[in-house]
Amino acid sequence: MKISRSHFLWISEDNTGRMKHLYFNPVLSRVLILLLMICVGAVPFLESGLLSLADRVYNLEKTKLNLQAEVRELRFLKETLVQMEEKDKVLRAHFGMEALDSLPMMAFGGGGLNHPLVRGALSANETAGKGLGQRLKRVGDNAQVLGRLQMEQDLAWHHTPSILPVSGGRFRITSAFGWRQNPFTERREFHSGIDIMGSLGTRIIAPASGVVVRNGYDDWLGNYLVIQHTSTIKTIYGHLEKASVSEGARVERGQRIGFMGNTGMSTSRHLHYTVISGIRAVDPMQYVLDANG
Repeated sequence: MKISRSHFLWISEDNTGRMKHLYFNPVLSRVLILLLMICVGAVPFLESGLLSLADRVYNLEKTKLNLQAEVRELRFLKETLVQMEEKDKVLRAHFGMEALDSLPMMAFGGGGLNHPLVRGALSANETAGKGLGQRLKRVGDNAQVLGRLQMEQDLAWHHTPSILPVSGGRFRITSAFGWRQNPFTERREFHSGIDIMGSLGTRIIAPASGVVVRNGYDDWLGNYLVIQHTSTIKTIYGHLEKASVSEGARVERGQRIGFMGNTGMSTSRHLHYTVISGIRAVDPMQYVLDANG
């Protein structure tokens, strides 16, 4: 069977007079036209697909950068955590609690196990593990407890008379706390403090922070001061040449409060120093950590 063909004839415009012939199969032309239409119609879908693929590549690249940043942050966090754990270990050793991984038994203000800091530490202890989150929680809870302990220790340190109340010049303790022979009556009497002998101009300093609650004169103590450090601890300074602070003044550890003198019942220039704990005098040397003032 003979297949019909379409025939196109056209004359060239190059003034040669030549005619050109083109023969093609109508069925094939229809197929080609259909394919062309399909390709043209598929362009928007292909374009949309390419744009979607480009968006996915961009989002994946962005996710990759974010993950890289998070990895760097996690590495930094892990290094910081190691340093925090080392500091936590040092602080627990400082407070004698190195055997405790977390601090559930520490209590402040009578709160016991119901204290918020204790509950936090107990929770950390219950969830303790090797994960970064658990380690962070444990160190964080410990830091709260240790921080509170450190604050209370600093507060106690500043308000505990733990240094000798003299500074400048040479001095020595000439009479200790306890039973002795009274230099005036020659009778055996209880000496409620310590006597510190020094040279003219020896400064008397506050051995701890507190408030001056008495500034006066006594026949036995001469010029004297009384400083209240805590609700249970106060100190007395006798035989002063003169006081440098007035009654009601707040003083800080190491601040000058007067000068060593020889007033009252005194045989030489010295300071009579007494520590009252509760309602009775105690040996001041049991508080002194630095005998050099």
